[in-house]
Amino acid sequence: MNEEQTQKRIEQIENMIHDLNHERFSLLTGYNLPPVERARMQPPPSFSNGGKVHPPQDKTKLAQAVQYARAEFANAVGGAADEQTQAERLKVCSGCEFRAVEYNGKKDEQGIGWCSRCGCGNNDRAKLVEKVKLSKATCPLEVPRWGASEGVGGSVSSVVDTVKGVANTIASVIKKDS
Repeated sequence: MNEEQTQKRIEQIENMIHDLNHERFSLLTGYNLPPVERARMQPPPSFSNGGKVHPPQDKTKLAQAVQYARAEFANAVGGAADEQTQAERLKVCSGCEFRAVEYNGKKDEQGIGWCSRCGCGNNDRAKLVEKVKLSKATCPLEVPRWGASEGVGGSVSSVVDTVKGVANTIASVIKKDS
């Protein structure tokens, strides 16, 4: 698939996402709403912290899902973080007191583990080795230890990676809830 076909496919995927649930997505996230409407949708002061991400106990499941969807969408369109950024993020996370190799009854055989503060759970896509790849992901601590970065460029591979990641995450949530 050449660059033009890739761009066309990305546009098709973006349009499908947009068309699937535009109105609901707009209401939940403020996307494509006038600034006044977006301002009315801001979380109450108890959830506000200057744009910083809160520990999971302060975030609703919906807020977590929206944040995750945005990071995955950015991964599909813009690609993963570059390898140097991934390595730097992983180094920070490896020394963090909130990293857990065993988390919610599951052990990471690679020995890297999960963040116990983000609220993403212990599915395979939430492992730190995967999370650091998402260019628009950020450290969930009140004072983040690393932030969003630019992706290396969207491709068919990044779209496939995102679709597989989202599908596996949904399957693990459904399995957990049943």
